[in-house]
Amino acid sequence: MRRLAQVGWAALTASARRASPVSSSINPELRRRATNAATAAADGAAAESNGAPGWSPMSAVMFIPSAVCGCLAYWQYERMQWKESLIQRRQSIADQQPRDIFSYEGEEEPQEYDKVSVAGRFLHEYSLFVGPRPRSVPGQGILPGYLVVTPMLGEDRKGVVLVNRGWVPAEWKTEAQAAAAATIRERQERERAEQEARAKAIAEAAAPPASKSWWRRATKPPSARQEQAPPQQPAKPQQQEREVVVGVIQPDETPTQFMPENDADAEEFHYIQRESMARSLGLPADTPLVMVISSDPAA
Repeated sequence: MRRLAQVGWAALTASARRASPVSSSINPELRRRATNAATAAADGAAAESNGAPGWSPMSAVMFIPSAVCGCLAYWQYERMQWKESLIQRRQSIADQQPRDIFSYEGEEEPQEYDKVSVAGRFLHEYSLFVGPRPRSVPGQGILPGYLVVTPMLGEDRKGVVLVNRGWVPAEWKTEAQAAAAATIRERQERERAEQEARAKAIAEAAAPPASKSWWRRATKPPSARQEQAPPQQPAKPQQQEREVVVGVIQPDETPTQFMPENDADAEEFHYIQRESMARSLGLPADTPLVMVISSDPAA
């Protein structure tokens, strides 16, 4: 029995010796890897003991979104504070009593969204249309339209104010322009007739007095006597209705990059621009622009 055990042990020892060349080639690689792992573990432990954080690509990937979210949260908080202060200011303006827009004196000027009032008459023939501005109308879908800006002549001719009267359908533009052209043409004809009548009156006053001889009147042909009919008086213009408008001072609009530029010479406006609109109507550049809150024709 002992003999068999010795033989078996000898066989195992011989096989181990035969396998030793392979194991000798593998063992150095295993030892190198184990050494590197142990060194890395030791370095990490030393870094942690020194308080230095261990950064990795995964840590950076997780940190960047967190930083971005933090910045966005702070931006939203600042925006909320700005919105709340803006709403409070607008509410305080809405609760104030309107001030006559012509009561500002000296260098004092109305500020944006100040509540003002103006009494006078609209000059509808000089209305400007800003757009097109599509608008959703209940039951009719989206309709094309424009914003109407009409100059208003103050009482006692204190001044002129541009008034944004709001949105109107697109077909109103054609009708309003036709009516404006007719009104301007009638006014020009009336002014021309008044000038002719005034010039004729001046000429008759400067002419020498006619002879009062009876024979001159008797020999005058009937056609000449008929032509001396009194000239017709020019038609008086219709008095437009007085209105009182309450609104706020409207600032200029900021155009988008896809919006065409305004053409003041052609009276084509795509966005609100006070100075350009005033210049197209021959008004001063500092003419105020009021956005209507309410209008009372019977005031």
